[in-house]
Amino acid sequence: MPASNIGVKTLQEDPASYIENLFLATKRWREPYEERWKDFYKLYRSYRDETQYPFKSNLFVPYIFSIVESVVPKMLGTIFNTRPIISVQARQGASENLAKVMERLLEYQLDDERVEFFNKCLEFFKECVIYGTAFLKVIPKFNDDELASFNYIDVEPIDLFNVYPDYRAKSIRRMKYIIQLSYMEMDELYAMEKQGFYKNVKELEHYLEGSINIDEFKRERLTDIGILDEYGFDAERKVVEVLEYWDKDKIYTIGARKVVLKEEDNPFDGLLPFVMARYIPVQHELYGIGIPEVSEDLQEELNTVRNQRMDNVNLIINRMFLVHKYADVSLDNLVSYPGNVILTNSMEAVQPLDTRDITKSAYMEEEIIKQDIDNATGEFMYLRGAPPERRETATGIVRLQQAGTARFDTVVKMVEFTVIRHMAKMFLWLDYQFLPKEELEKLLGPDDYLALEAEAFYVQPIDVMLKQYNFQPLGSSTTAIKEVRIQQVMQAYQLFNRDPMINQLELKKMVFDVLDIKNTSKLLLPPPSLPEATGMGVIPGQGQEPGQGGPPAAPNAPQAPAPGQAAIEPERSMAELARIAGGGLIKGGNVEGATQQ
Repeated sequence: MPASNIGVKTLQEDPASYIENLFLATKRWREPYEERWKDFYKLYRSYRDETQYPFKSNLFVPYIFSIVESVVPKMLGTIFNTRPIISVQARQGASENLAKVMERLLEYQLDDERVEFFNKCLEFFKECVIYGTAFLKVIPKFNDDELASFNYIDVEPIDLFNVYPDYRAKSIRRMKYIIQLSYMEMDELYAMEKQGFYKNVKELEHYLEGSINIDEFKRERLTDIGILDEYGFDAERKVVEVLEYWDKDKIYTIGARKVVLKEEDNPFDGLLPFVMARYIPVQHELYGIGIPEVSEDLQEELNTVRNQRMDNVNLIINRMFLVHKYADVSLDNLVSYPGNVILTNSMEAVQPLDTRDITKSAYMEEEIIKQDIDNATGEFMYLRGAPPERRETATGIVRLQQAGTARFDTVVKMVEFTVIRHMAKMFLWLDYQFLPKEELEKLLGPDDYLALEAEAFYVQPIDVMLKQYNFQPLGSSTTAIKEVRIQQVMQAYQLFNRDPMINQLELKKMVFDVLDIKNTSKLLLPPPSLPEATGMGVIPGQGQEPGQGGPPAAPNAPQAPAPGQAAIEPERSMAELARIAGGGLIKGGNVEGATQQ
């Protein structure tokens, strides 16, 4: 046995000591990143230390802040601009009814007010954009009763400074462990011990002296930007540092790095209930790159040019003077303001110091720096609502916007594959483990529970069932430019309206959705009973000869075939679609093609 391993205990022999050593080792590896993250936080908060810069003006141009606050709403809009948020699609041979059950279950739980899913995603994505990496945890919540019954599933964005992952891995799936740092009050720990979640809580009373470093990273961040000089720690509060250790097989909760509060098997069958997102992934590295890291030096250059220009303007307005040192001039009067009088024996004794006006070149330099930041981040001005520098047509602006979103589309796909899909599977995994059948029946309703055969959700193993379905975030498949999306949907509506092969009710719902019309239940009437052969409603006047009663048939409505005449082939619509797409009407949302048509 190597000498370095002598005396080192395994996880099974001494969990508290093993996890503490692993936590400290991970912390040492992560220290260089922590310093960088603090700098990125300052850039987002537009903070600069006035003592570190030689200029009289000390302005911070909030350009990084504006880009972050532009990217995050686009990410949220892309995810939440369609309903349902996550569509469940059955693979070949899987049950369509069960896909509907899981889709409705996910939609209900993501809409639960207790989850606050939108607010949690906002916090999660913003941390990802600022630091380049963000972690989120999917956990079940239980009622505060004797049985500790299942309540709901929650999502918890975790402060990046409080997550200590396996630094040898590059993704959540490949991590052997994750340690989460948190702080809990003794009253809360005692309550959880009473419910049966924790044990040995009383032993923590001996380690409360070390709890003065509560939320040390948060305190340092706020203190560094001058918001909080002294953290509001109340010594009367009995707070303990808690390490929650997850690996493929076990879960350990360690209090004060000394006391084992909980030990149990991992209920996720080898998976870790965490989600990690990276804004700009870096090959062979765990942490990603965010907006501040990409434009850090350029932001400093932008601040420097702006402050130099401000100093230049101040020197031109408030002039400096050249004074003959032997002239009888009162230096107290050498102040530039309207109506000031400077007494001197010689008119040549006082001369204004000529300061060149460099504002024009400074303005040009500032625009170049902003363009460099835009190029580095891929967030151009016209994507944030500003018009292009040169005069462009409406079609040209839309094309510029579409080209500018190419890099953002990659970010959206990253969110889709590494966050939303993984989160949906973990929700269903927890539902399978904890959601009672009675609750699922209440959620769906007794009739739908039987009609959709929801009992099948609990029949086969969850890991086998999840492999039979595809979880598709609907928002990620749509364009982020609303005008183009509206045009695409309206063109589709004009093309497929009254098409017997298309569900007309769903088509109209799609139109209302893209137009942000929410009260669709009041606008749409229930469809009339229809022949089973067509699968759609009989449109008033359709299939009637003129003069036979009812309103006249619409000019473009499909007519019922006359006796002895062949029915209209459904390929006719597809051929029309191909013809129009080839002309540029629909393909790629091309506005110019639509105008030509």
